[in-house]
Amino acid sequence: MTWRLGTEGAETELPAPTSFSFPYERIVREERASSGRLNVDVVARKRSFELSWSLMDESEYAILEAEFEKDGFLSFVHPTGTHTVWFSSLSKDLVHEEPIYYENVRATLEER
Repeated sequence: MTWRLGTEGAETELPAPTSFSFPYERIVREERASSGRLNVDVVARKRSFELSWSLMDESEYAILEAEFEKDGFLSFVHPTGTHTVWFSSLSKDLVHEEPIYYENVRATLEER
């Protein structure tokens, strides 16, 4: 299975994540009427893509970090589709310093 992330047409291959989920989120506009009734207008339904790796070496993490540093939308290719996303968060725990290894690497991508 292929996992890639990057500028459209120039995506970089990623190691397969240990865990992958893609919850849906409603983007809504809420307003209370003078009667107290809640009015909700659904603006959009979007997905977040949550990826995690239990262990990653420095060179694998560098790929994610380089994509995170880009200030623009990216193309995310995964086994069930391709989406335009914003790389919203990236975190890790240092587990070994020489050579460098990270554990609990987590990335969140938000659908455009």
